[in-house]
Amino acid sequence: MPTLHLANQGSKLRLRQGRLLIVGSDGEELGSFPARKVRRVVIHGNVGLTTPALTYLLRNSGSIHFLSIKGDYYGQAAPTSLPDPRRIAKQLTLPSHRRLEIAREILTSKTRSQMEYLRRSGRLQLVELAATIKRMSAAKDIDELRGFEGIASRLYFEAVAEGMGSLSFRGRRRRPPPDPVNAALSYGYAILLSLATSALLAAGIHPEIGIIHSTGRRRPALALDLMEEFRVAVVDAPVFRAFKRRWLGWDDVRSEGRAVLLNEQGKKKVIEAVETRLSFSPMGDAGDYRFLIFRQAERLASAIVHEKPYKAYVLRRK
Repeated sequence: MPTLHLANQGSKLRLRQGRLLIVGSDGEELGSFPARKVRRVVIHGNVGLTTPALTYLLRNSGSIHFLSIKGDYYGQAAPTSLPDPRRIAKQLTLPSHRRLEIAREILTSKTRSQMEYLRRSGRLQLVELAATIKRMSAAKDIDELRGFEGIASRLYFEAVAEGMGSLSFRGRRRRPPPDPVNAALSYGYAILLSLATSALLAAGIHPEIGIIHSTGRRRPALALDLMEEFRVAVVDAPVFRAFKRRWLGWDDVRSEGRAVLLNEQGKKKVIEAVETRLSFSPMGDAGDYRFLIFRQAERLASAIVHEKPYKAYVLRRK
């Protein structure tokens, strides 16, 4: 099990005789795993971590990612050192035409994945999305490109919403999420972001120096860029399927003012759905989605540092 998710509020992760133990607030043991098999730990909200467990993970090349109780990504603790300063310099001085080329490839590929998902679902917005891709291919700068991508995403989510009337889902809304579908999407994207951040660090480039997303405010801008091409395949598809099959629904959320947030049961279901998807191999023996994310991070690093052509991931046509 490469990733261990800790979502039981008030619990704590301990190390004992070569095993990582999850202990509840009442001292009850909730789970036990061979420590040597755990490579990533994702902490969701108010979960503790003892110093021996933390140092063991860092000493053995593990990483610990921290999400808020609402699913916001805070950051990570990892043994990986900062990238080579020469690579950081390459990131910071990447020519504007190269930035636009890479951004266009990522965002048009994301839109093609959205089209493929809608095609499988029998929706009718494909012509409009195809027209938007043409406009994206002619964008003169990243701001214009982002504007066209925003139009494509609006069309995509509105098309998906047509089949989810009982869930009050009308399209993508984040702050705050007003319905169960948006709450689940936000939570799934936070999990994907943690993995994209790990992949970029492993590839030797700084996850905070973005191309599409603006650099600053200590957010993982480049990780947000990388995850764009995997949103549909890794999060959207399993989350939408879970709602359509009524595995996820109103019983899995709670209200907090105007916000609709996942409850403990809902979080566990989204974690299971996303992790199951990450373990799926979309191209047979070519590797699962977790492998593909790390591979794309290496390709993105090569495109930035060595100015190699970049080819983004696209959901394959069935």
